[in-house]
Amino acid sequence: MERVTSLSVYLDGLGATSGGENVRTVLYKDSNGVPDSLVNGGNTFGSVEIRPGMEPRWITWDAHQQGPLPPGKYWLILQT
Repeated sequence: MERVTSLSVYLDGLGATSGGENVRTVLYKDSNGVPDSLVNGGNTFGSVEIRPGMEPRWITWDAHQQGPLPPGKYWLILQT
């Protein structure tokens, strides 16, 4: 079993002109190249608000609270 310790995404707010948008992450198991079932009951790794004009940056979520993952392919999904 492997353990995910963190997840990182590169995001910016340069496409928005007003308001902000919350982005959260979830992990799905892969099934023949498409997302299948949620890992860990669909618990998120975290969320962040992307503000208009936010410069590009890496955002990293701690994933230590997640249990071990069996070997395989997974999908990291960003939900807004």
